Amino acid sequence: MATTLCVLNLGYGNVQSIRYAFARIHCSTEVISTPEALMQAERIVIPGVGAANTAIEALHRLDLWEPLLAFQRPLLGICLGMQLMAQQLDEGDQEGLPNSQPSNTNTHNNLPSTNNSKPSACSGLGVFQGRIQALNPRSGILPHMGWNALTPVLKEAPVLPKSQALPESQKLLELPSLPKSLKRLTKGFAQKPHYSYFAHSYALYDQRHALCLTEYEDRPFVSVAFKEPYMGIQAHPERSGAVGEALLTAFLGV
Repeated sequence: MATTLCVLNLGYGNVQSIRYAFARIHCSTEVISTPEALMQAERIVIPGVGAANTAIEALHRLDLWEPLLAFQRPLLGICLGMQLMAQQLDEGDQEGLPNSQPSNTNTHNNLPSTNNSKPSACSGLGVFQGRIQALNPRSGILPHMGWNALTPVLKEAPVLPKSQALPESQKLLELPSLPKSLKRLTKGFAQKPHYSYFAHSYALYDQRHALCLTEYEDRPFVSVAFKEPYMGIQAHPERSGAVGEALLTAFLGV
């Protein structure tokens, strides 16, 4: 029988904090670390503290990499977990890692990998288009740590007569394809600023799967990503109070 929500234990990260955060919204969790348990899970959370190489090595050592590539049920990546869901990660070095399946051959994405990838980049799970790049603030202050706003990039499509086509410039702003829980989330975030807690030095700048953006020194990065049924949160919802609870609740509705 499928387990409702499973948190991967890779031997690092904020597993217990994530479990406590879900408990606060009355959602029970189970910690797993085997491919058999992963394949039976109904929903998976990849935790989010640590270095890319360490996480990828752990996924291979525990034989979780291939099952994750094939996983087609709701999956949430938090901070580093979200970064692992991109095509490529500049953090770390592919040399010395097991032979990760390239992102252009997994079940999450049929598009080719980015052509400008550096030889030293790590291959990610390929859920979200683009590569994880180092933040490069003018001030040189890293990591980006503290509270920052989540700004939704999608909004309700305008109501138009049936005979009138939606303008091309507004087609990317439609919400019909989003689950109801994410529609409610983005509507709420659009009404007033909502802040979440961040602690990271790398980010995804490719906005093709962006649900929310956050600016660090005037440069926006993807803070919430979604590609059904996969979701990524660059912030730490387990440390973000009511806003974090809203994000986790929205994931449960995916």
